[in-house]
Amino acid sequence: MKLISLMLFAGLALAQLRPINFNVVFPQSLVEFLGLTQAQGQAMTEAVTRFSTYRSERTAREAQVRAEIAEETAREVMDVQALGVRYRELELISRQVAAEQVKNRAEMMAILTASQKEKLAALDQALKLTTTACTAVGFNLLAPPPPVVYIADFLLGPAPTPNPSNTCVPQVGIFGIPIVAPRP
Repeated sequence: MKLISLMLFAGLALAQLRPINFNVVFPQSLVEFLGLTQAQGQAMTEAVTRFSTYRSERTAREAQVRAEIAEETAREVMDVQALGVRYRELELISRQVAAEQVKNRAEMMAILTASQKEKLAALDQALKLTTTACTAVGFNLLAPPPPVVYIADFLLGPAPTPNPSNTCVPQVGIFGIPIVAPRP
């Protein structure tokens, strides 16, 4: 009974989630790297803000649906059809956000010039090399990168231990051979 009450309380708490209104500031490092004009930076900021707000709204609805699922599964006699409708809505939300993300990325790419797209392609290539670079770190060919500082560290104070979330983390695989992958 306590578990059911706890689930219902958690569900109600999740259902109270509200979408966040974003006021995004486009990172200065990207502005400088890509050589964005003020108008391009403003247009990209607006595009990112629109997408972030949309995603927040959909995430809030997803939380409400998950609370409804928890409430429905806590009942002694579940309404399977009602559960099916809610799981279908979760899938629809996921697909809508993915489609909106593709649309947003296309909108952002349309803002860039050909030379800026080339610079972005260089970043994409660097991103694809992350696993290879982390493997080199794991085999001591490269030094690990410095840790990332998160906005939360500024707002809440530094974490009790260093946050190495952007460093490569070696893991021992089969036969003791290191497996290296970037931390999520």
